[in-house]
Amino acid sequence: MSAPPVNALGAALRVPLLEAIRAASADDSVGAVLLASGLKTWCAGADIREFGMPELPASEASLTALCDALDACRKPVTAVIGGVAYGGGLELALACDYRVVSGRARFSFPEVHLGLLPGAGGTQRTPRLIGIEAALRMCLEGKPVPAAEALGSGLADRRLDGDLAEAAFAWAGELLEKGSPSRKISGGPGQLPELGEAGAAFAAAREQIARKMRGRHSPELIVQCIEQAVACRDDFRAGLAEERRRFVQCLRSPQSKALSHVFFAERSAARGGSGAPGRAVERAAVVGCGTMGGGIAMNFAIVGIPVTVLETDADALERGLAVVRRNFERSESSGRLPAGAAKRCMALISSATEYSALAGADFAVEAVYENLDLKTRIFSRLDEALADEAVIASNTSYLDIDRMAAATSRPQQVLGMHFFSPANIMRLVEVIEGSHSSKETLACAFSLASRMNKIPVWSANRHGFIGNRMLTGYMREAYELLFEGTPPEQVDAALRDFGLPMGPFQMADLVGLDLGWRARELAKKPVGERKPGERLGDALCERGRFGQKNGLGIYNYGGGSRVPESEPMVAALIEELAAELGYRRGPPAEQEEIVKRCLYPLVNIGAGLLEEGVARAASDIDVVYVHGYGFPAWRGGPMHYAERQGLASVLEDIRGFQARFGERWAPSERLVRQAAAGGGFDKR
Repeated sequence: MSAPPVNALGAALRVPLLEAIRAASADDSVGAVLLASGLKTWCAGADIREFGMPELPASEASLTALCDALDACRKPVTAVIGGVAYGGGLELALACDYRVVSGRARFSFPEVHLGLLPGAGGTQRTPRLIGIEAALRMCLEGKPVPAAEALGSGLADRRLDGDLAEAAFAWAGELLEKGSPSRKISGGPGQLPELGEAGAAFAAAREQIARKMRGRHSPELIVQCIEQAVACRDDFRAGLAEERRRFVQCLRSPQSKALSHVFFAERSAARGGSGAPGRAVERAAVVGCGTMGGGIAMNFAIVGIPVTVLETDADALERGLAVVRRNFERSESSGRLPAGAAKRCMALISSATEYSALAGADFAVEAVYENLDLKTRIFSRLDEALADEAVIASNTSYLDIDRMAAATSRPQQVLGMHFFSPANIMRLVEVIEGSHSSKETLACAFSLASRMNKIPVWSANRHGFIGNRMLTGYMREAYELLFEGTPPEQVDAALRDFGLPMGPFQMADLVGLDLGWRARELAKKPVGERKPGERLGDALCERGRFGQKNGLGIYNYGGGSRVPESEPMVAALIEELAAELGYRRGPPAEQEEIVKRCLYPLVNIGAGLLEEGVARAASDIDVVYVHGYGFPAWRGGPMHYAERQGLASVLEDIRGFQARFGERWAPSERLVRQAAAGGGFDKR
């Protein structure tokens, strides 16, 4: 197989491959067949660009036809796997008689991440080969299985060292000398248990789905397919037919379309740099060792970049590094990092209390709290300490990058890199281009983010950028619902039922009510200029209710629990403040209205960001909200979700809210124009 870059199973590869398999099977001079790759990748799976295209008849060169041809081949077929075998590539390998691997081999069924299931025998062959527990784990988690684990489970037969092609020919010679027969997984029940013995495994799988995959359809269908394999343990073809039926059901579902949209949107966003070559970062610096600074330093160390962390207070520096060390150790013990990684990563982190220690860094990230005066002072100090070619980035989530750049002699080498908390885990990074940021600086930031396994999204330099600018509308309406008479529990429940991991008030408690309160107090913001939601946050903090951090916020969190419990005093405070602010309270809003009231501001503001040029594409906005704010990927992000509802329908609802609540609901010009034109936001 040689279809660069990754042997995706598009028609251009499937057609000649099917012909070659059939020819080898019919050729009496052929004793054994090796299915190998001419690339580093063995086969990355189906060509996702073909999803949604008309299906090929079973007799033509579909992936199913390929696997059937391998199954029918009269000669023993060995998959020679020296790289990844993912998705349809793994199904191709499973249709062979044997699988021999190098140490680089990796196996995975990532279809679940696209709202799909293995549709060419994966749910039928895998449990026959390695048992239902291991098969459920592979299909539901979609994680890569390394060569050693594959050999241990029986997914692979032998490891080949040295020259892979030479070793594979020697293997084929052994098969012929021994007269080894074809060994098809489809030939019998294999490792499948009797149906009555499998109940506990399927119950555990469904419990995992309820806990980690709430709202998603394909995981349940995967379990049903593997149940069908057990039920049809002596009738492989019947199980295959049921798998195919469920695969088509997934393929046609809105969830699969949404997840495919997110898949392509991530890749499009990551290409959103200037197009200039990105200079590699050799040594980094982070100013601030709090929650964000420590997490950002971890990102550098994880990818092998030495980093110096600066705090002017030695005690704060020591506390911060202790947290970093514990986080590395937790990541290692949980399996997110390999054994020994915590020690290796900590060895790459050095500490300092003087700016002169940062002189060797070629990329510095400022990560202190949101105070523009403090940040500009830090930028001035960094400008003095760093070499002339070094880039300086701010981790600000709201503030003006150009004001910080003006404090330096290198504004062309200044930009924003807004990481999301926890920075060592969350994959999103907003890359903010300042007025003077050069193409090379932008490319360097995009390259660095990708190296850190982050998803970079470009944003213009406007207050709040993309994510937090939109969040203001979401939180505004959540608080309006509260003062109008809808309890916080009901607002949060409606958004969780929609698919968000938590509602707005749980999120506020998690972030910490005191952060905004302290910032307002520090800025001496007059009480009369504070928004209703800010007034409530202030009142709660004045009563010692800061959020999850001290167990008391909008909710109570007893005994260190993260489970929110209602607090009558908070309900009374909301009612009292609503009366003071002049709200007319009524019955609680219905779930549908809660969802629209909270989500449609995201859509409307997002459309405005496109109009202003703050965001380049609606798909970029979707990436920000899926990876930064927990918007369910299976709904595709707020802009994709609105397009699926129909922009004309969304606009009608927004105009209805405008009539009820005033000009805060005025529709954006982009939304009005695109609703009239039909289609999506990016249609011209």
